[in-house]
Amino acid sequence: MCGMTDAVKPDGRHAEFQGETFHFCSEKCRTKFKADPWFYASGRAAGQKKAAPPDVQ
Repeated sequence: MCGMTDAVKPDGRHAEFQGETFHFCSEKCRTKFKADPWFYASGRAAGQKKAAPPDVQ
């Protein structure tokens, strides 16, 4: 979700969607995924551009 690489651990954060297991670096990422799993599992989220914070030049 956020682009971080995370080691897969048996007790790590994960969620199931359409028979596939997705692993997450943080609870925040897992919560976002669970709110709309299709959006993230389909790859549509990867095409979204993130806006830069207002204080970045």
